[in-house]
Amino acid sequence: PPGLQLDWESVMECTFLADFDVLRDVRQDVRDKEWADPRKRAAMDRYFKICRAREELKRLNIEIRRVATYLRDEDIYLRRKEEKLASMDPDLARQIQVYWLCRGCFNAMHWKQLHEIAKLDGF
Repeated sequence: PPGLQLDWESVMECTFLADFDVLRDVRQDVRDKEWADPRKRAAMDRYFKICRAREELKRLNIEIRRVATYLRDEDIYLRRKEEKLASMDPDLARQIQVYWLCRGCFNAMHWKQLHEIAKLDGF
């Protein structure tokens, strides 16, 4: 029969288990500990990944609000600057308008995504 296919995770698992050889000759053999069992260790890894994912969701919810605030504030700022400069410097006002229109195309897409995110549970 052909040998087992090794992938990166399997190699790293073997490396992790090889670390126990160093600890074998200490007062107690740590290879018998609960955390030395690959299945239990994998369950712990999944548990902590879920914990970190929940923390990341909290951070993302804050960051999403920051992005929405930035989009709104930039829109207001650019429109006010364009209006203010329209009589003093029409060329610069036009450039601000072009910039604002270009950004507006992308901002509409971002706003759509932000509204979809806002509908999700947990937001």
